[in-house]
Amino acid sequence: MSSNRRPTKCRAQKIGKVNVLKVTGRLTPDENDDVILSTVKQLAEAGEKDFLIDLNSVNYINSTGVGTLIHCYRLAQSKGGNLKLLNPSQSVTHIIQVSKLDSIFEVYQDQNLAIESFNHDDSLSDNPKKGRTRKQASEEE
Repeated sequence: MSSNRRPTKCRAQKIGKVNVLKVTGRLTPDENDDVILSTVKQLAEAGEKDFLIDLNSVNYINSTGVGTLIHCYRLAQSKGGNLKLLNPSQSVTHIIQVSKLDSIFEVYQDQNLAIESFNHDDSLSDNPKKGRTRKQASEEE
């Protein structure tokens, strides 16, 4: 059955200083095919640091997909930026809540508000970053 499933697609569009990644399909990456992580890595290597992942067209996410989002979030933070989520579908929202990722990620339903929120991040750079420390995250794994 997995050979019949359509591949996950990721299309990047820059709006202001924010890279909006529109993800389509099932977010079930493997080590050979992780389109979100490879896109974020490529953009980060080019100096980009702010990412908004649009999950509206993602109908399923597995634990590896959750790991990809966390990896991308950490990558953005290591560059001094941020990664936020936009429009997760109902099933993806459920996984985000069950896995307590809603305490790490900022989740938006409106793209304009999400993009505007990155401008406020710059003025709040003296505040500690949202999320858990690496030590806390690794203790829970």
